[in-house]
Amino acid sequence: GLVACTKGVLNSHIDLLKESGLKPGVIDVDPIAITNTFTYLKDMPTEGLAVILDIGALSSSLVVWGSGQQYFTRDLPIGGHHFVKELSDKKEIGYIEAQDMLYRDGLSASKTSETVGEGVRIAERTVYDSLVEDMRRSLRFYAKQTGQSFFLKILLTGGSADTQGLSDLISSKLNIDCDVLNPFESLDGADNLTIDNPSQYVLAMGLCIRAGMEQ
Repeated sequence: GLVACTKGVLNSHIDLLKESGLKPGVIDVDPIAITNTFTYLKDMPTEGLAVILDIGALSSSLVVWGSGQQYFTRDLPIGGHHFVKELSDKKEIGYIEAQDMLYRDGLSASKTSETVGEGVRIAERTVYDSLVEDMRRSLRFYAKQTGQSFFLKILLTGGSADTQGLSDLISSKLNIDCDVLNPFESLDGADNLTIDNPSQYVLAMGLCIRAGMEQ
């Protein structure tokens, strides 16, 4: 796959690192780093496609690839901030309070319904529904472009990956098994780690792996 950014953007990031007293060695992009973590932890089947959804603060990245298949990545305009903001607006509470509620109760915190015609109540569309629909469109696009639609599993990474109920919702809506990727699951000493939401370290793990490959 080919991934690019403007030279100006690259230089601005490098300059920022230098001003912080760091010496940048290897430059990598998030989707590739996340993929490296996956391939380090998992044995990629010879057939079928893996899907990773990396949920950032303001947006998410969807990655699809398989053995000998086209590598695909797409940015989705929904992230953890939108989870919190929607809850804050619906409950009419402060952002921090909504953030704590989301962390504690997950998707169930924002469940509401509306009445339509003769008292029939239907579930109100949420930001999570929008995220799933963006994922659905992306996977359909991939299938149409490549002729490949055997999606084996969806793995969630990033700061909001472990939001309670999210993996179950995605799995039920897309009919694809979904789970949260733990980058430490097969490492020596992993049982002794006490880390909240280890999936937020998937990107960091991928960057470390790449740096190690360059030694």
